[in-house]
Amino acid sequence: MRKHKPSWLRVHENLLLGLVSLLLALAPSAAYAAGGAPHCSVPEIDGGFAVTALGQQAGGYAAMVFVMTADGNGNLSGTGTESLNGTVFSNVTVTGTYTASYGCFFTAALTDSLGNVNNFSGVIAQNGYELIGLSADAGTQMQFTAYRLKYTQCTLATIAMKYGAQVQSPLTPSGSSFANEEWAIQKVGTGTDSWVADYNGTISQGTATATFSVNSNCTYTETVTNNDGSIGHYFGVGGIKLNDVGWVRMATDSGWVSLTTGYFR
Repeated sequence: MRKHKPSWLRVHENLLLGLVSLLLALAPSAAYAAGGAPHCSVPEIDGGFAVTALGQQAGGYAAMVFVMTADGNGNLSGTGTESLNGTVFSNVTVTGTYTASYGCFFTAALTDSLGNVNNFSGVIAQNGYELIGLSADAGTQMQFTAYRLKYTQCTLATIAMKYGAQVQSPLTPSGSSFANEEWAIQKVGTGTDSWVADYNGTISQGTATATFSVNSNCTYTETVTNNDGSIGHYFGVGGIKLNDVGWVRMATDSGWVSLTTGYFR
């Protein structure tokens, strides 16, 4: 004769099965809760950073590239280059302050030696190795990125490698453009490049050669000679090596507002 389980036992078994199912369903949430919410703090943002910004400011186009030091106490300092509507300012110094919140948001207030004040806010990524933000000033539209430097000192060998590069140029003598580049940089400070560009919907392509001069603080200058004889000059910061990013640079010729990000190949 088949024996029936007591009703109270069946109820307890059903409750137990339901509890197990609920725990399994909540497992990802429970794991997240165990790890806690994202946690960032000011002391975690310290060391050297390559800092870039590109967009519209003061009624025109602007770009900036700086090498900056965060002291872990909320203070910033650095040097770099800026371009506003194609007027280039070199050897600009900058000081500022920054904050970091528990939810991994940041703010940064920068004052440069030209008297410009820029405020940015955004998110902290990669455990404090990358800050991605936007301008917080009225009438501006600037994208902001800061990459923590892997090296505290750089040489020509630091940037020698093969790279792909993406170039954003909202202002050039021929109009706005986007370009992709493929670089092979040698330890002796020379490089070769193949590129394709889109100038207002017109596609062009070519090759180039370059010479580099690298400073110990990981900033560098670059002179590029294209196959059509045109020459371009750039200021950049290398020694990043964060994920695929190796260096950033901006054009330093009059009439240009252009920012390049170089990626490892």
